[in-house]
Amino acid sequence: MLKNFVNGIYRGNMEMDAIIEAVQPELDERSERTRNHFYDAFPKIATPAGVLKWEIILGIVADPTTESMGFRRGRILNRLASNVPYTERTMQEIMDNIMGAGNWSYELDYRNYRLDINSLRHGKNWVHEMELTLEKILPANLIYNLNIRYNQHQSLSDYTHEYLSQFTHAQIREEPLG
Repeated sequence: MLKNFVNGIYRGNMEMDAIIEAVQPELDERSERTRNHFYDAFPKIATPAGVLKWEIILGIVADPTTESMGFRRGRILNRLASNVPYTERTMQEIMDNIMGAGNWSYELDYRNYRLDINSLRHGKNWVHEMELTLEKILPANLIYNLNIRYNQHQSLSDYTHEYLSQFTHAQIREEPLG
């Protein structure tokens, strides 16, 4: 508040109070814009406008109607991290960040230049992000196969019919539930 910085002799002065009242909204707005500008420099805490700026910079075409802000921030961080040379260990760390540790496994056939990845993580957004990341970080001579394990009857038996009725068949098959 601007009133806190005014000399004590002006407190209660109607003219000074009117000036402060007129100027305070503009100072509040500038303070908010400055704070948001700072936040927008960091994708993890960026405002929606800042996330959009990062997406434009990185050439990401987002669909805010189907993608959450958390997913969009995670995708930006993933793209920023995927601009360095890669080792097998780095690939493991990146895939752990995307799919979650323990939600995927891989088998690398050095002789035939083949990488098979099995994922428990699903959802169209994440599958697409995994594919883009793999294409960017894997060497051109390495063939990869991404296998997604969808919801099975056994994994759905814990849910009631009433709970599952709120989803489409495609959502039940492809999206994580719970």
